[in-house]
Amino acid sequence: MKPHLNYATTALIALAGVIWIACDHLLPSSGKAHWPLEGSHAALDCASCHPSPLGPVPTECASCHIEVRPPGHYDGPCSTCHQPTTWDDWSVDHSFFPLTNSHEVACETCHTTPDTFMGLNPACTACHEDDRPDPNHNLGRECGECHSLISWGQVNHDHQCKIPHNGVSECSDCHLSSTSEFSCTHCHEHRKSEMDDEHRGEDDAKGYVWKSSACLNCHQRCED
Repeated sequence: MKPHLNYATTALIALAGVIWIACDHLLPSSGKAHWPLEGSHAALDCASCHPSPLGPVPTECASCHIEVRPPGHYDGPCSTCHQPTTWDDWSVDHSFFPLTNSHEVACETCHTTPDTFMGLNPACTACHEDDRPDPNHNLGRECGECHSLISWGQVNHDHQCKIPHNGVSECSDCHLSSTSEFSCTHCHEHRKSEMDDEHRGEDDAKGYVWKSSACLNCHQRCED
């Protein structure tokens, strides 16, 4: 055998060894630690991620996907939201503040500071403080006691006074200054003399006075 053939044969054997070693490290079937080739990653050619058989192996999503990160995007691990099925298949564990109904909005609606997605105040007032009809509206109470997640304007609460009542349609019809205070007498004041006569001498009306809180003590459902 000619010497140059020996050299060629040796070179071919060496190249085959390099290829075998490379494949032994890269292919998941070898049992070696490897980036899981699942979802969209399973359809890629090796060269899509490996510039050469022995080139650097990407270990972070950002190695390939950093260019698709929009401005002001969450800068944490991509796998916090994205799935390997497709890049557009993403979801975030927002169970600490359920994004349902009217809260199902784009991230930047609430996270208004670019690149900041942590530490946002979860209190309703963080977004809805300006929705108070007056500065004293329901101070000290949780917005969720009355307001619904379906819509901020959908209000439902356990109202002691039966509504509708004598044509009352708005909270401000009875709650003149704040929701913690109410008035009966501003509508019924023209009946004071009549009510004085009606309650005078009644055993169950010993505490009768022309005062809204006294009215509600007896007429708890605001019924005549």
